[in-house]
Amino acid sequence: MTQTVKATGSSASLFARSEWETPLITDTPLLDHSSPLQTEFGTDLDVAPQFDVQVDRRVWNPSENGSQIEVVVDQGTVISGERRTPICEVELELKDGDRQNLFVLARRIEAVAPVRFGVQSKAGRGYQLIGPTSSTPFSPRAPVP
Repeated sequence: MTQTVKATGSSASLFARSEWETPLITDTPLLDHSSPLQTEFGTDLDVAPQFDVQVDRRVWNPSENGSQIEVVVDQGTVISGERRTPICEVELELKDGDRQNLFVLARRIEAVAPVRFGVQSKAGRGYQLIGPTSSTPFSPRAPVP
């Protein structure tokens, strides 16, 4: 299980944003120095999972015109209480090189597979399941619907 904290707001962009991943043993969020949560919101955080993302992940690391790109295929489900939504997505992440090559590779994939460009994250799908939220991507401990 992995906890991921992703940056949002005006400094983050669709194609480049900071994220912090932490391996977890339980489903209790880890609130320590390994992510920016304490720095941003203080040490009195009391949060609880609002939804769960369960995916089977496959990873490839091809080269495109000299750029190193990570290709991830996730297939699974986002779950919040009794509500769920399926996920089947391909993510491309530039590890080294020219970001234009991300689009070159995306077009090559599009030529052989029925894909379409999308911008909704797995977290965005989870927040849709639980309904409207505040401007903060997590809320204080509250019952999960």
